[in-house]
Amino acid sequence: MEDSAQSKPLPEQPDRSALDPYAEARSAQRLSKSRPPDDLASHEGRKRLAQDWLTLRIAEGKVNPKQVHAPKERAAFLADWLQWLLTSGNLDRQKRLPPYATLGALFGLNKKQVAQVINQLRAEDLLPTWKKRKDAGEARWTRRADYLFWYIGHMRALRYDQARRLLTRLSEYEIESGLLSPTQTARIMGRWFDEKYAVRGRAYGDQNDWIYLTRRGLRHAGLDFRAEAPSKTILDHLYWITEVRLKLEEENPRLEWISERSIQAQQEKRELGQRLEHIPDAIVITATERIDIEVQISRPKQQDVERIMRGGLWGHLTNPLSYYVNKHSRSVVLAAYRKTMQEARTARPHIEVIDLEAFLKSSSAGQQSQREG
Repeated sequence: MEDSAQSKPLPEQPDRSALDPYAEARSAQRLSKSRPPDDLASHEGRKRLAQDWLTLRIAEGKVNPKQVHAPKERAAFLADWLQWLLTSGNLDRQKRLPPYATLGALFGLNKKQVAQVINQLRAEDLLPTWKKRKDAGEARWTRRADYLFWYIGHMRALRYDQARRLLTRLSEYEIESGLLSPTQTARIMGRWFDEKYAVRGRAYGDQNDWIYLTRRGLRHAGLDFRAEAPSKTILDHLYWITEVRLKLEEENPRLEWISERSIQAQQEKRELGQRLEHIPDAIVITATERIDIEVQISRPKQQDVERIMRGGLWGHLTNPLSYYVNKHSRSVVLAAYRKTMQEARTARPHIEVIDLEAFLKSSSAGQQSQREG
């Protein structure tokens, strides 16, 4: 069962911090990745702490490493280890414990035996007792789940492996080889599907499946978008747009991403004569500017690219522009870029043409781009 946190991210267009309520958490997590695992949040950290405890108890003569211990003795060892973690400051009694199966694996215990140990520690007031919720039996989600619903809703759909990477960013436990474990990932996402908040769409070929929200999921996320499966013709485009977003967020956790879907929804509220002729794939807001994002993975018409680079037919698009290209679109976009710069016919302060493959491999987008102001 998910924990009791209920606060939802707000829809796009409030104050900047509300657009991505996990920006600070992601920033802190990036810093923590440089530190060696030394707590319960990782498999390596748990093993290290268990070994530290065992070394201490062997030295004190309280554990005989050559003896085969019965389940009752191993349960006592688990209780002692948890108490040692509490007194040594390695366990915060107010934080959620790792899964019982994970704790049991360290001492050769099953989940039922671990639960008995935990219940005893709670009876002794060493661990808090969680009261039964008044809304028990109703779907209840963590802020992590709320954020994923909000994210998926704005992106239209998310590929399964991308959703797993997002979950990893926001997870403390069950991390294996830098990703949330397959079992934990399936458990979390499976509940979304079981509760009818999201749908798992089967992909073609050997690609990962796709996840999109139902009307119930969109309503829960506070999003007034139409609930529908994305067309298979746009799945590749959605994938690469999301890859750009994920990379930009890794480099700058404080940036804000306004999705194409959100921009379209805003434009639909305008009077007919005020509608924009072109909607970018996204708008990114940094501390200093708003940047239009275009991700082009197929060969476009050069005149269409030139029109976007100039700022539209009437020059009303005045944001800087970052144009991400691959081998199929690069030559046409670069030709349009050179022509636009030579003719000095743009309302935009600067334009970048960025090699998509190089950008996703780089540590800094600026190192792999061509930029003129």
